[in-house]
Formats: sequence, structure tokens, C-alpha cells
Amino acid sequence: APANNLPPSALQRVFLTLSIHEPVPNATWTTRSRESCHWTKVLNVCRNYRKAALACPQLWSSPPLNLGSARCNAFMARSRGATIDLRLTDTGDLPASLLCDALQEPEDLARIRHLESTVPLSEAAIHSLTGLTPSLTSLRISPLGIMPLDDEGQPTSMTIPAGLLSGQAPRLRVLCLRGFSTLFLQTTILANITSLDISRGVDEKVYTR
Repeated sequence: APANNLPPSALQRVFLTLSIHEPVPNATWTTRSRESCHWTKVLNVCRNYRKAALACPQLWSSPPLNLGSARCNAFMARSRGATIDLRLTDTGDLPASLLCDALQEPEDLARIRHLESTVPLSEAAIHSLTGLTPSLTSLRISPLGIMPLDDEGQPTSMTIPAGLLSGQAPRLRVLCLRGFSTLFLQTTILANITSLDISRGVDEKVYTR
């Protein structure tokens, strides 16, 4: 077939386009959909397709935290030197632990370009954000709904650690922090911000820009 004669670089461009339109699904999809309705199905077409896909780090730059450690670790390894995007949308123990693992490895933390969580982060995960993040352009921690309740029935809150992002994030443009008990941030983090959304609650906006 003519497609088999395409050079790896051309195949990779096709695969990158396909990955935009058919991304790896989240945990709410059925098992059958997970296996057949996203871009990684090209790995099973032929040896040339698989070799081209595995040689393209950008294809693996969005590790699926909600689909288990084996797949997440495979994406992390195959993304190699590429910047990565991490999104946590599941409150399960495994996705949370996978996020912590990624944040605690300095070389992986330095590769993160976008980090988004729609569920509350653990103290360990938040503390991991004190490392260097030279590639980070967008940080969104915005839990949906109400925060978990404490023993007295009051919504809990997260705490911004001292030294968040090591006090510097040269490429950070978008910052959204909701559900935090303290809103103090070092001004050096805000130097290049173009979109800012901060609040103590998850619904009310205290400061936006």
C-alpha cells in the first residue's frame, strides 16, 4: 500500500494530527472504546507504523493518569525529552499516586508544560510543586463541586506550600488556584502571568485578571 512507503517523519505528522482528534480516553469510557477508538490503535497496524510512533516523543506527551500505572509509565518513558501535559480528573488512589510519582521526579517535573487537576490534591502532591518547573506554562488546580468535609462538617482546604515552583516559573502564563486556605504567592511567580484566577472557595472568584 502507498501508505507503507511514507517516511517515518510523514507518518509521525499524521499520527500527531490523529492524536488531537482521537486522544487517549479517560476512565469513563468503556473498555472496548479504550482499545479501538483512540490514536494508539496505529501501533497494531504494522511494524513500520509502530516503529514510527515509538520514535516520536511528542505522541506520548499526555500520560493517562486514569488508565493505570502500566500505560502511564509507558507514556512517560516514551515521551523521553518532550514536554508533558498532566491532567487529573479522577479521585481514585491510583491516579493520585501516579501524579505524585510524576511530580516527585525532578527530571519529569522539569518537563511538565501543563498541569491541571479538577480534584483536590494531596499534601504530598502539592508539596512536590516546590521543585523547578522551567517548562510550565499553565497550572490549574480547580476542584469541581465542594471540597471534602472535615470532622465538623466544614469544607476542607488545600495549602500553598512555601517556595511554590521554587519561587520562579519563567514561562508560566496561566495560573488558576481554587480551594486554598492561603493565597500568598511570591511575586516572581506572577511576573509573566496573563491569566490569573485565585479563590479560597471552588466557586467564588476572589481575584481574576
